[in-house]
Amino acid sequence: MRKGAAKQLTKDQSFVQRLIDAGRMTAKEAAQSEHRNIILQALGPEEKVVTDFYRAKLENGDFLVLCSDGLSNQVSAEEIGRITRGAGRPEEICRALIEEAMHTGAPDNVTVVTARLRTPDGDYRRSTNGG
Repeated sequence: MRKGAAKQLTKDQSFVQRLIDAGRMTAKEAAQSEHRNIILQALGPEEKVVTDFYRAKLENGDFLVLCSDGLSNQVSAEEIGRITRGAGRPEEICRALIEEAMHTGAPDNVTVVTARLRTPDGDYRRSTNGG
């Protein structure tokens, strides 16, 4: 979350995500696909797992929402953004997001971790600029 807007930084390691990436399926079609639960990698069954790494330039005030597909498959990015903007403290945001996923009938586990980036330098700039 940056300045109230949610942006997904990672991608699912799933069959339908590969089809989306290849331009053979839309996100809307993937959500309805009978193959949407086919995952390409998971922790546990394999001895070795190839980890995806992502880089993102974070700014002071950015808010990270790390979640399982139990949340992201049930609650839209727009709704996650709305809840995150309105809830306040990280633990309140986690609770509100989990409650929303459960309210919509989440058939899977729902895991959420949140964090807000606060840098001493960014706090200094904000306080000296009257903000």
